Amino acid sequence: MKLTTYVIKYIDMINEQELRNRITKNIIYYRKKAGMTQMEVANLLSYSDKAISKWERGLGLPDITVLAQLADLYGVTISELCEADHDGEKPIKEVDDETQKIIEKRHQLITYISVGLLWLMSTILFFIFKMIFDNPHLKFYLIFIYSIPATFIDLLVFNLLWGKAKLNGVYESLISWTIAASLILTIYPALDNPNIFYVLLVALTFQALVILWNILLNTGRIFKNRFVRRNRRRQRKQDRRKRRGK
Repeated sequence: MKLTTYVIKYIDMINEQELRNRITKNIIYYRKKAGMTQMEVANLLSYSDKAISKWERGLGLPDITVLAQLADLYGVTISELCEADHDGEKPIKEVDDETQKIIEKRHQLITYISVGLLWLMSTILFFIFKMIFDNPHLKFYLIFIYSIPATFIDLLVFNLLWGKAKLNGVYESLISWTIAASLILTIYPALDNPNIFYVLLVALTFQALVILWNILLNTGRIFKNRFVRRNRRRQRKQDRRKRRGK
């Protein structure tokens, strides 16, 4: 009787280990097939990339709730995530997280260099104008004032190329307010006219438009993600039907 109980427990342990290994392989397989890195998955699930790495190394498994989120993210069912076998398929190549981090650091470095060059040009122009036009009434310091909105324009351009979409609205807002402030600092001391402060109303209107535009874009991304996931599920179903037909 004891031997039978031991054998049953041993078989259960083997089955559990096989299931763990299969889930681990499938988590890796479907993430690569979706073209995502561990960092991207971690951000979408609000987990650390170390947790994702731990699951993919078989040192732990996500609970059923997280498995459901992963399945929805990869456009598959929980059953496929737990039971599908892809041992006979070719491995999918991916950009690993270390390479991704190096690429992101290079992008940041290029952005910082661009901003640094902008301020270097501003400084050079300031000293050139100061040396050529030695007039105390000319406000050459405005070169640095206008360099502030120019900096945010520079940051916005590079963020559109390879940054996070949610920062675009922040940079757009900073551009509008710094341009308004620059105009006030330029015109008000010369004209001494308080009506110039109505420029702030223009900046405020632009700010409201930026907020509404970003809400619209976020709504579009949500629908797009749902549409992509729905298409992936349909593709999986079609693939399963083809396999069964064969």
